[in-house]
Amino acid sequence: MTIAPEIERTVCRRCFAVLDAPDCFCRHCGAPTENAPADASDIVQAQIVYENPTSRPKATDNPWVVLAMLFLVLGPLGLPMLWRCSRIDTIWKMVLTVVMIGIVALIIALVWFTLHQALAPLQDLKTLQGF
Repeated sequence: MTIAPEIERTVCRRCFAVLDAPDCFCRHCGAPTENAPADASDIVQAQIVYENPTSRPKATDNPWVVLAMLFLVLGPLGLPMLWRCSRIDTIWKMVLTVVMIGIVALIIALVWFTLHQALAPLQDLKTLQGF
């Protein structure tokens, strides 16, 4: 039985994955190790920042996107997006929530009124047929 020689190991400074000592880049996150060429470090760091989704701005961080989604696209379904936005003050979140609920209530009232007016002649026909 042959025992393989022990390979020297190192740990990635960025994601703490266990790596082989001669590795120039982390196999998990792509970060350069101390064995990486000096000129490749800047390129890899830029690539890591680009590929890292936490470094990209979220749509919920832009208040104009949140307001457009709230009032133009999603309506009341956009309220969770409004409350996740960190750049809108809590008072404004409450005001916008009340405004959205008011708009939805107005739309429901208008739909009910329109249907009631449209179905009134049918109710008159139904009562006339009873004679």
